[in-house]
Amino acid sequence: MQYPKPYMSITTLAEHLDLSVRTVEEWVRCGKLPKSLDTRGKRLWRWRDIDEAMQKMRAAEADEQREQRMREAVTKLMDRS
Repeated sequence: MQYPKPYMSITTLAEHLDLSVRTVEEWVRCGKLPKSLDTRGKRLWRWRDIDEAMQKMRAAEADEQREQRMREAVTKLMDRS
């Protein structure tokens, strides 16, 4: 079995996330993804850091969906009154 290298370039990261390089750069700028490590002039990301960031995004999205369902339920109850 072949494991991925512990670090990846922005191109590999974009391909892994099915995003454009520009979107990856924007997500880094706005804090959705961690900043790169600068090693000898190359911007590299650790897989582990990206996985953690993606888990946080999924958790935040799930929280937002729960809150939305709750607001919809409250609105339905209020409409019945």
